[in-house]
Amino acid sequence: MNDQKAQYRSREGGGLVSSYSHTYGSVPTMASTTYVDRPMPDFPGDEHFGEGRTNSWILILRLRLIALGHADDQRTALEWDDDDLSAAQMWDDKLRAACTRFQLEQGWRGTHADGFPTPETWRRLWTR
Repeated sequence: MNDQKAQYRSREGGGLVSSYSHTYGSVPTMASTTYVDRPMPDFPGDEHFGEGRTNSWILILRLRLIALGHADDQRTALEWDDDDLSAAQMWDDKLRAACTRFQLEQGWRGTHADGFPTPETWRRLWTR
């Protein structure tokens, strides 16, 4: 296990959500209306999301949706025996469903709530 991951696991509460909390601020619960007040990362582009994609932007999206309470079912993708987080960096149907839930909460319908992040989806994930 690398030192960075060991550091994540040693934080109170353990896990990547704890490390996310340390990096981006508090991790709100589903009922919370307090959101992280950190700078928004630039939208990486549509080409980073979708079937067959694996990258760190997917991990960031997954963690953000977990933090905002839209992807509690995504916590299983953060298994401890996956030292390089390859599973958490892979696009899957559960992540798309979580992104769709977030988009529907914004009042979007049809193609605007298709589960694929757009620049506007990304902006709202960090600035609600």
